[in-house]
Amino acid sequence: MRLFVALLFTICSFLGFSQENLWKPYFSYNNIRDISVTETMTYYATDNSVVIYNDTNGESKVFNTVNGLRIDDIQSIAYNEEYNKIIVGNALGNVVIINLEDDSFYYLNDIANKNSLSDTEKIVNKILVKDQYAYLATGYGISIIQLANNHFGDTFYIGNNGSNKNILDITFFQDDLYALVAGEGVKKGVLTDNLIDYLEWELVSSTVFENIDQFNETLVGYKGNKLFAITDEGEIDALTLDVNLREIVNYDNKLTFTFRDRIQIINSDFEVIYTLEANQDFKNFSIAIHKGYFIYGGSFDDGLYEIEDMEKISLEGPYSNNSYRIRNSPTNDLWAIFGGPSVDFNPYTGGIKKTPFSVLFDQKWHTIPHYIHETDVTVDVSFDPKNLNRVYISSFFNGLLKVDLADKNPENFVYTKYNRSNTDFPYIESDQSIRMLGIAFDSDGLGWVTSSQGPNPLVSFDENMNINSYDLGSQSSVFRKPVIDGMGTKWIAARTTGLFAFNERNNKTLFFNPSNSNLPIHNVTAIALDNNNQLWIGTLRGLRVLANVNAFMTSNNLTLSNIVVMDEGTAEELFYEQPILDILVDGANNKWISVADAGVFYISSNGQETFHHFDMSNSPLPSNNVHTIALNDQTGEVFFGTNKGIVSFTNVISTVAYNDLDDVFVYPNPVRPEFNGEVKISGLMESSIVKITDVSGQLVYETTSSGGTVTWNTYNFAGNKVPSGVYMIFVSSPDGTLTATKKLMIVR
Repeated sequence: MRLFVALLFTICSFLGFSQENLWKPYFSYNNIRDISVTETMTYYATDNSVVIYNDTNGESKVFNTVNGLRIDDIQSIAYNEEYNKIIVGNALGNVVIINLEDDSFYYLNDIANKNSLSDTEKIVNKILVKDQYAYLATGYGISIIQLANNHFGDTFYIGNNGSNKNILDITFFQDDLYALVAGEGVKKGVLTDNLIDYLEWELVSSTVFENIDQFNETLVGYKGNKLFAITDEGEIDALTLDVNLREIVNYDNKLTFTFRDRIQIINSDFEVIYTLEANQDFKNFSIAIHKGYFIYGGSFDDGLYEIEDMEKISLEGPYSNNSYRIRNSPTNDLWAIFGGPSVDFNPYTGGIKKTPFSVLFDQKWHTIPHYIHETDVTVDVSFDPKNLNRVYISSFFNGLLKVDLADKNPENFVYTKYNRSNTDFPYIESDQSIRMLGIAFDSDGLGWVTSSQGPNPLVSFDENMNINSYDLGSQSSVFRKPVIDGMGTKWIAARTTGLFAFNERNNKTLFFNPSNSNLPIHNVTAIALDNNNQLWIGTLRGLRVLANVNAFMTSNNLTLSNIVVMDEGTAEELFYEQPILDILVDGANNKWISVADAGVFYISSNGQETFHHFDMSNSPLPSNNVHTIALNDQTGEVFFGTNKGIVSFTNVISTVAYNDLDDVFVYPNPVRPEFNGEVKISGLMESSIVKITDVSGQLVYETTSSGGTVTWNTYNFAGNKVPSGVYMIFVSSPDGTLTATKKLMIVR
């Protein structure tokens, strides 16, 4: 019963968040995985979303985690017009059927949950629909879904002697089902036969093609750089094209070939009638299709285009879903960085990343390609407090990139690179790289940044790039972005050597590690300074807190404490032995803490109360690994950056406190009968006293703010909803010297 109640609460909470529009998606739609079409509609899938595009009016409808679609690493989709359903399959055997009659989702996890299958066998390589069935080519065989009832039907194991075999491709030809079997070739099954019996499958060709399809009353296969017609007499060389084939699609009596760097279309006479070569803005092609008046081309990097007019039709979003850092600027623009080194901070692993970065200006995404900024392994973005039009992008290879905005038009950005050639930044001798992980600015406007794995790793610079560097006791490690307290002390987390504190004014340095403090491990992953001068320290094995950073100036014996909470009468350490990924302090001094594989926790200022715990089971988070958290402290919108996309949650308690009561406002106002949420009273000072009365002066609610906003659920002290009427809201500062009065209309 307890499990049922918890599950019911989770479901209701998830639905409640969606209904009140508290969650927003900020996904990338550039990674086009598959396309399915009808005469007037185009259905395309990215790694974790499905989009319906209307060819006639250009309108799009999207399904993602915020409106209930829970699947990632999508491999194939297909649309069935008879049942008005989209069938989606992924790399781990998860299948979702989207019923477009009511936008409902039906999940089939039979393949994913089958323990006898390896992960490579579970992949859904391709989905085809015919009549009332969907045919899934998987890593073990072919499975059928009955679309009338959304249930699995028969499964065909068609390898030699009925063994599991990877089915690379399937197609229908003359009402027979053809399968491209890894290591064996092309096999044919007559649909009216008992295809569960592997002996009913006929080997048509022993050639293992890359793709097969039917075209112009011919079965065709592609291998190497040649297209072959597959006949009873063997394979006939039909056409020489290109290598690095990604996909063949037959539609409208046109055969479209998608290669890595080229898209080509042939007609029924096997003549090439169209060719598109890749360029720096549209490349790494994934799939293309010719339909009617349109040619649609998809890319793994650049989205979906109508390629004859080069008009982008995929939804706008950031460059990638694999976010490394997200930051909200002082002007409330969201910046997203997708570079980053490997987990062990090796910029060479997988090749030097030459990645774009993205920025959201006035609800419109802009992506700045690498060939424009030419900075490798980008890792963070920092904002100059003395110049709101100046931004710094840190690189874990190339030093710093200064971006002067001038306005919010990226075409007018001015880029200046600071590296080995024009600065005295410390560098690594072996490759002369400058490896930085973010900038903190002090009260004088000096930028402070760490240059990892080299001599004198702590660096300060002014606007003219006058540089001073400090050795931190000759320690060598990967040093993360500094945090600077009100006394000017720099607190620096290190990957292998613990926590450092340094103040150049008195030339004082302290080291915290497991041998001299309560630090549980040398690997400090995140630090954040709260509004009470407490330093919150996340490590690979739990959380620690330094009670007062100002004590650094007078003492060498600082104590790091863990937080003990009561759980059903038992004292337990908060986040015991859990790897902390990021920590953010909001306007109410509460903490957002992300934990590896466990989502994100919203806890009280002292850590004793958990207000929210969001993970994939109860929220639209696309991943339980929230690598980076950002906050718009004016609206309370909290952004969660994961390896599978960005989503946000609007939490009005997170808003920053104001210095006066001149801008107090109430919303929604009036409260209408259909509204089921909470009334927000914003523009408050810290610890403002808020009292709400009816028109007769009877007090119905009272609270004290923590941050810039309070909420009221429109219930009175007795726990009943207040009736329709006008309500007076009286706000006063903590000392009573400032006041504000507002009216609220409630209509039941």
